[in-house]
Amino acid sequence: MAEGTVKSERAPSRASLFPRILACVALTATLGGCVGTSDSKPQLSVAETPAPDLLGGKDIDDAMLQRIARAVGHGPDDASSESSYRELARSRPTAAEPRVALGRTLTRKRDFDGAESAFREALGLEPRNIDAWIGLAQIEMARRRTPETIAALDQGLAAAPGELRLLNAKGVILDRSGRHKEAQPLYRQALEGAPRNQMLRNNLGRSLALDGQKEEALAILRPLAREPDAPPAAKESLALAMEPRRAPGT
Repeated sequence: MAEGTVKSERAPSRASLFPRILACVALTATLGGCVGTSDSKPQLSVAETPAPDLLGGKDIDDAMLQRIARAVGHGPDDASSESSYRELARSRPTAAEPRVALGRTLTRKRDFDGAESAFREALGLEPRNIDAWIGLAQIEMARRRTPETIAALDQGLAAAPGELRLLNAKGVILDRSGRHKEAQPLYRQALEGAPRNQMLRNNLGRSLALDGQKEEALAILRPLAREPDAPPAAKESLALAMEPRRAPGT
């Protein structure tokens, strides 16, 4: 999973445009902080926002997390949040939400084993909890285990067939692995449920461009990039699609 208009003097390289797989795990509305990486590729999401987010989507919203923390007398910072969510999980043994919140806090702290345990507890209580499935995928990405990441998303899709964020996340991971023809049907399936979703359209267009299907990519990305609220990622993807095809080995 850059801002501004497409520059005319030199198109960005493919390497600089490909989205980062590692998702951000901050408990903020903007999904601001990231773990497990030192590169600058963007995160993953299907949220229709100006940010080029490509996995993770809308996790538990920040306001709800702060309400959970306040319910046990703590603020939203990581140190007090972990204590808060553990206490709330003990007091609400059938609630998935505090366990998901705990998992995200532990992921931020790079306690991946603890986070995985929290997410799996949440899924034991609520098998269709998309935030927990996304959380497990984020952990496997942080561990740099692509097959396990895909397996977590497949399990999520088995529990919640057709869920847009899971379809998109799997598509991006397949694209990142060069498996563009496997990724594109996932974006198309997600678009059946959200045909105007800008990030899904961007991801499909980018995948087509990376797959060498320039005309179809441009048919998607040109109108998307002209929309008044088009995300910067759409302009980057359009630049990618407009790059001249290079001969093999050049």
